[in-house]
Amino acid sequence: MIGQAGIGVLPRAESAVAADFLAFFTNPENSRKLAQFFPPARASLLNAEVLAKANPLLSPEQLKPS
Repeated sequence: MIGQAGIGVLPRAESAVAADFLAFFTNPENSRKLAQFFPPARASLLNAEVLAKANPLLSPEQLKPS
């Protein structure tokens, strides 16, 4: 099973610092790294090829659309 997660900035956070971290955490390079644990939020990375590279433990059957 492929998991999902979300990340955001809380209203009480130091907004500039939190927004900078969020931008860093979700940039294209880091999104590719996170794809080994969670389906990427970026549409450009949300495909079977990226998921297969990021997590070789996923079988071809697990990567098929249902």
